[in-house]
Amino acid sequence: MSANKNGTGIPPDTGTGLHVNRGLEAFSNSPTFSDIVIRYGDSGGCTFYGHKIILATASDWFRAAFCSGFAETNQSEITLQDDDQAILGIVLEAAYPSNLRRQTYAKYWDDIITVLQVYQVADKYLFPGVKNLGAFHFHRNIVRILQDCGTTPMLDTFVHLLEELYHRTITGVKSNHELVLTLMPEVCDGLLTNHYGEKHKLITEAAKRVPEFAQDLFVHMMGKVEKSSADQDTTQQELSYVHPVLCPHCGKSWMIDHNAEARGHCYNCGAENSNWFRPELACKGGQGCECHYNVEGN
Repeated sequence: MSANKNGTGIPPDTGTGLHVNRGLEAFSNSPTFSDIVIRYGDSGGCTFYGHKIILATASDWFRAAFCSGFAETNQSEITLQDDDQAILGIVLEAAYPSNLRRQTYAKYWDDIITVLQVYQVADKYLFPGVKNLGAFHFHRNIVRILQDCGTTPMLDTFVHLLEELYHRTITGVKSNHELVLTLMPEVCDGLLTNHYGEKHKLITEAAKRVPEFAQDLFVHMMGKVEKSSADQDTTQQELSYVHPVLCPHCGKSWMIDHNAEARGHCYNCGAENSNWFRPELACKGGQGCECHYNVEGN
């Protein structure tokens, strides 16, 4: 093997032509020091020049293949089948330290379906670092969807994502349920704290379309109700059931807990009402009353 002018076998930067010590990233899919060739894709048409010590460090699957007496132990070439070639290529390159943070991969992390596929392939080949990275970007994209919700295209995107999560599996991966559970806190927060808002509409409609999602959401919400200890009846945490009310004086809406007293003051204008559960019945009417329920006053 011929060394470059810097006296090392590390290839120069493809953009500048200069030798830059970028750590193990420099050897990603490089024939330099490669001791294993991975063929994948249709009829093995794609090639990745790997390094056993790096792949075995990043993946339990490859460690077993190289160190446990499998046929691959003494081979210099292996073929992987039944994988999306583009996604597997991302996973293999991301296994090399600092490739996880390369700017060139930023475009992949903004596509949540691609992120899901990366997560699945990383799970199949037991790359925990890449799998965790996929989970991180999956959650980041979920937050973005919930923040940008309110349009039919966004609803369709969310429903399509849920269908992929629950129904799409790949060889070697049983399910995506572990990933499903990571989004529940964000979804539950959007459902319970965004009353009648766009998040509430998005999540409710998605639950109608994907029954498995509705089931997991219900189980997660019920898990929020707990006692302080097994031998006590003191409730430590519970879900609130609230009613929307319209203040007859200021015309603004707010929420009241179903266990609250009927009499109280409006959170917006401070007006008192004897029955906030039925504010229209509390209106006494009469001349000069500006109540929204006072027909004569209107």
